[in-house]
Amino acid sequence: MYTAQELIWATQLAYCNFKESTIRDDKTIQEILATEGDSIFYDSKLNDPAAGDTLTMREDTKKFLEDIKGDNICQGWKIIDVRNEESVNGLYAIMIETTPGQAIIAFRGSESVNVEQIVKDWVQADMTIMNGDMTAQELAACRYLDDIGNNNALKGYRNIAITGHSLGGDLALVATIYTATDGCKTDMSSRIKQSVSMDGPGHPQEFLDKYEDAINEMQGVMTHYQWSLVGS
Repeated sequence: MYTAQELIWATQLAYCNFKESTIRDDKTIQEILATEGDSIFYDSKLNDPAAGDTLTMREDTKKFLEDIKGDNICQGWKIIDVRNEESVNGLYAIMIETTPGQAIIAFRGSESVNVEQIVKDWVQADMTIMNGDMTAQELAACRYLDDIGNNNALKGYRNIAITGHSLGGDLALVATIYTATDGCKTDMSSRIKQSVSMDGPGHPQEFLDKYEDAINEMQGVMTHYQWSLVGS
């Protein structure tokens, strides 16, 4: 359905602070960036050469945003929905229309721009994944898919991919698994054609046993790319 590169672009877009007011009027991502500029990226220190992410990461991010603004990648993509619960549980996710009827849901990974996000992402989410129960962010990701499934304006999207990097990859796979459980009351499981974790952490055996039936039902659409210790 989508190439790995296209899904990587989606995970990078999840680190941009799109707002409900920003995505109105059926604007493309190119049109939004033309107005918002690099300030839309989650780390406000992106343009500060003495702070923020490492130099390589800053340069890669700026090139990514410039490639979008130059219409070299993500042509015609639109942000059609935003879920921002960062102040509550740390969750941030976007839904991207790539073509009519097709969309990508991308979950943001761990952030370290302030103490609040470090606690919500690295302590309350990442470090508690090793328990058998879902974390607050995982439960929020599941609710987000429920809300999409019940949203009349979004029911026309019958071919959906879900993805995320690091913590976002975990959220993508957990939310996918959830759609095949009795707790999900929508038809989202049939609409998910692809679910890709970009180096997200795994789960203990207790979690795998608890959701074995749902994992088996959805395993045909799930892929996990691993390139670090976290992803192992």
